[in-house]
This record gives sequence, C-alpha cells and structure tokens, in this order.
Amino acid sequence: MQAEIDIDAPETFEQVRKHDPMKSSVSMDAYRPDALTSPLCNSPTRRPYYHATRSQTTHSLSKSAENFSTGNAQKQQFRGHSLSQRPSLAGSRVSGGLSPLLVAARNGDVMMLDSLLRTSGTDILRRDPLHGQTALHFGVLNNHIEIVRALIRPDIVCSILDIADKQRNTALHYAAAQSHVLTQMLVEAGAMVNVVNASNQTPLGVHISAIPQDDPSLSEILLLYGADPNAFFAKSRVLHIALNRQMIQIASRLVHHGARMDLKDEGKRRAFDKLDEASLPTILENIKYPPVWIPSKARKSCMQCSKHFGIIGSHRHHCRFCGRLVCSSCSKHEISSKLFLFQHNKPRGLMISEKVPPLPTSKSKQRVCNVCFTVLQRRKPRAQ
Repeated sequence: MQAEIDIDAPETFEQVRKHDPMKSSVSMDAYRPDALTSPLCNSPTRRPYYHATRSQTTHSLSKSAENFSTGNAQKQQFRGHSLSQRPSLAGSRVSGGLSPLLVAARNGDVMMLDSLLRTSGTDILRRDPLHGQTALHFGVLNNHIEIVRALIRPDIVCSILDIADKQRNTALHYAAAQSHVLTQMLVEAGAMVNVVNASNQTPLGVHISAIPQDDPSLSEILLLYGADPNAFFAKSRVLHIALNRQMIQIASRLVHHGARMDLKDEGKRRAFDKLDEASLPTILENIKYPPVWIPSKARKSCMQCSKHFGIIGSHRHHCRFCGRLVCSSCSKHEISSKLFLFQHNKPRGLMISEKVPPLPTSKSKQRVCNVCFTVLQRRKPRAQ
C-alpha cells in the first residue's frame, strides 16, 4: 500500500533543474503524508508524520496534470539525473529552505548529521523546497553511504524511509537507479519495494530503465524482497522494458520470479513477440510458475512458425509449459510433466476473472512446443 502524498504540481526532472527561484520559498509542510505504511514500520514508538493542508486552485490542478511526465521521458531523466545536472545547493542558507540537517546530508558530514539527530527539536522530515526531498534523498543522491546508514537507524527509520518527493520518488527509487549497496541497505531497513512514483514506476522499473548493462544482480535483490515482476512501468510492464532494451538476463530473472509472458505492453505486444530463436530458450529455462495460456482466438497463426491455423496439419495446440499457441508441426512432442519443475501451483499476478487450466498430474505426459521440448529434455538427468 502506498502512502498518499499531497502534491501541488509534480514536476519533471528537467523542469526542476531550471531551479525556479519562486519555488525556493515554498513551504514543504503540505507535502507530508498522514501516516507511514511500510509493513516493517508498525512500532508504536515510531515518530508519526504530520500533515499540513493547503488549498489547490483549478489552475494548480490543471498544472499538476500537465506536468506529469510520460514513462519514456522519465526513463531518460533517471539515466541523466546525475548530481552535476542538479542545481547547486552550495552555500544555501537555512532561511532559503535548507535546514542544517539537509546541508549535512548533502555534504556528507556524518558528525554534524549525527549531532543534529541527537539534538531536541531537529525536524528530520524537513524537505528541500525545490524537489521536496528529505535528508535521506540527499544521502542517496550523493551516494553518501554513512549518511544513509545514520538515517535508517531503528529509532528514526520509520519516520523517513518511505517519504516521497514532488515526483513521488522515494529514496529507494533513486537508490535502485544507481547503487547496489544503498538499495540493499534500504530494503533491509524495510523500504516499500512496490511503491509507484508519479509516472507509475516502481523502483524495479526505474532500475531496469536506468541500468546501462544487462546485470540482473540488483533486480534480484529487489525481487527477493518482494518486488512485483508483473509491475507496471507507465502503461507497459517491467518485463517489456527489459526485453525492449535487450536485457535477456534481467528478463530471465523476472520470469523466474513469476513475470507473465502473456501480458501485453502498450502496443498490444506480448513478451513472446519480442524474443528471437536465440533468446527464447534462455527465458523458457527460467519458468517456475504455471503459464496462462494465450487465448485460442487471440492468434490466427502459429506463434512459432507463423503458419495460419485451419490449413491441413495446422490445428491449434497450447504448449503446456509456456502457454504459447502453436500448430501441430510445432508441437509434435509429449513429455513427462515431472520435468516442468513448477515451484508454485498457479501463475503469479493472476486476476480473478482469469481461468487457468488445472495442473498436470505428475504421472501424465503433456504436449509441449518443440522449443520447450528441447529445453525440458536437458532437465532429465536432474529430474531422475
């Protein structure tokens, strides 16, 4: 469950970088949520958020809608959101909106930050007026590991961990875009892994869109801590973002954790439509959840050879392992369902209205597509 944030006018990173001086004097009190919703932060000793309301005019509401960036624009913004591109905060005064705690976090001054945290009256929830970011955001964005460590100590972590900035990005969104170490620290502290920002992106989606190479290690950290492999990324899904970027290893881990290959992206394409003969077996080897079959009426031709159904010898068949709709020629084999090695009894992310075929019995042989047959044949020594 995501904490609701009261936001006047979310801005893109590009707009924020222009450093509108008028925004530097705006109080950030109105951006604070009523309560924390992190499942690991339910201690009665937590420091509650406070919430100040502020009226929104019709103008501000329309401006808010106009300023929401698209998924693709946000993707590029996360890639280019380096500290050198952010407006310099050096020399900012407390009266200008930066509290001493924010200055210490920005500068990596651990001794000063620790002293302020021990000082009565220090407001750890104070935001910078430009981006609406907390000291934890500053620590992550500047890659100050010790600052982050100091801010996630048990007595204060639940107050600050999941606060979002003006774009609804939590500290984990930024950590996932740049740092394994900081990501690990935040998820171990209980950060919400499925919270979405203003562009409908989870930290997992932000990471996949920002990472420069096909390295699944950080994705695996997020997935092990409960990140949804079927999460949306704007109007698409995180699996499609990985496949669009040719990141087969990351896509394989998503499938391993239950990403559904039958789901469509914003262009009505399924994951199967984006895989070639070389990459398809790599993905199929990682299936651990039963498939959702492609609807029989959804395809007029075989998903393997593209032969139109209805021609002699080209009847429709569902592969019992991957769920693809293939013709007779592309599904000649039957194989023991023991080799499926499903670790779960139903697909992940199944909607109430969706029906799934019953799981095959362990003694039965099941019809599979030729590609899955080759993949499953390799498992025989392990299964025996």
